[in-house]
Amino acid sequence: MSRRSVPLNGLRAFEAAARHLSFAKGADELHVTPAAISQQIRSLEDFLGETLFIRSSRGIELSLAGKACLPHLQTAFDQIDFAVSAACTVGQSRPLTIRAAPCLATKWLLPRLPEFQAAFPDIEIVISASAQIYEFRPSEMDMILRVRNPGFSGLTAERVLTESVFPICSPQAILGNPLDTPADLEHHTLLHDDTMNKVETFPDWTRWLEFAGVPHLATTRGHRFSLSTLAIDATMGGRGVSLGRSGLIETELNEGRLIRPFDLQYPVTHDYFLIYPKDSPSIEPMMAFRDWVIDSGRTHAIQ
Repeated sequence: MSRRSVPLNGLRAFEAAARHLSFAKGADELHVTPAAISQQIRSLEDFLGETLFIRSSRGIELSLAGKACLPHLQTAFDQIDFAVSAACTVGQSRPLTIRAAPCLATKWLLPRLPEFQAAFPDIEIVISASAQIYEFRPSEMDMILRVRNPGFSGLTAERVLTESVFPICSPQAILGNPLDTPADLEHHTLLHDDTMNKVETFPDWTRWLEFAGVPHLATTRGHRFSLSTLAIDATMGGRGVSLGRSGLIETELNEGRLIRPFDLQYPVTHDYFLIYPKDSPSIEPMMAFRDWVIDSGRTHAIQ
């Protein structure tokens, strides 16, 4: 098979549609019509002599051939992105872009970043705070810092930080209103961080109270927040008791703006991983950041 004969447009159409499991979403990404992307994939299937998708009234799913092809194709496209990036940056310095969820970027990474910049003043860092951390796109980022190892094809994942979840409140919240045992939560407002619902093993108040032995307490009362930072700020402001993530509240605990009223350890912890390509034009500054961030996670761990 000649390399020149391979239908590259069809491969790109297949990769986009397979990643989204949707011709329409793949078409939106590539700025073509669904009919065009469908035709490109049909032509690719004719070229290969294999069916890549199983089509039904409910949508599409990958065939065995499609499942076999996709990870290798994604690795190949990543390598193309790296090659283009290397060609465009020859002789140029470029910033190292780290993508992380907004809460982790704001509460964990940014407070520590001056340490890295003092140690490596010649490496410019760009923090890309985004909830879009479920795909690795070399054109947009050099590394991702995220909870759980997603198992991205062709990428390295290294554990940086282990996080636990426990109740937190401000010192003012317990003045005249003791919080000596979990049962005392009945007399306090519960604050809910809805971002925890995105990871099935993060406990909500129902699960935490069951673990603490007081499952009868009402858990739907209180206030809800769509961002962890909002829940943390509300807790520091004395508006109630929330479930805090150790990776996001180290500074506030050390400074006494937040306290842990109970010495109970919820049995499930969560690991954060640094994700990066094994081969990149920015490998030297990436390794400097990798060594620093792993050491920082080990040094500043709160359980």
